[in-house]
Amino acid sequence: MIIFPDGTPVGAVAFLNHDKGQNKAELRKLIGDPNMRGMGLAKEATRLWIQYGLSTLKLKKIYLNTLNTNIRNIRLNEELGFKVEGLLCNEVFVDGQYKDVLRMGLWFKSFSSDAEKNVI
Repeated sequence: MIIFPDGTPVGAVAFLNHDKGQNKAELRKLIGDPNMRGMGLAKEATRLWIQYGLSTLKLKKIYLNTLNTNIRNIRLNEELGFKVEGLLCNEVFVDGQYKDVLRMGLWFKSFSSDAEKNVI
């Protein structure tokens, strides 16, 4: 959970589909209140969660999916080191129409502290 010091919940980050054999997991993040978006909360929470994935879960790859029209989220992901890996055409049905989804990934060749510094 992403919460303010007063205990107010703002959003969440999570790893789904944690594949221990392949050392990879899918990242999900959400800032629920639209008024709280654009304040850097998702970026900071995601940085901390990536660090947790590297140091505690020993992940080598973290991936995510985002609508190809969600430019703000794509830029945030790129700032955190994610690269576009592919386009899933007509992947989700949203607001009465099919939308394309970008698959983005973050790959770490080693579990060194240098890799962790790249996302801090």
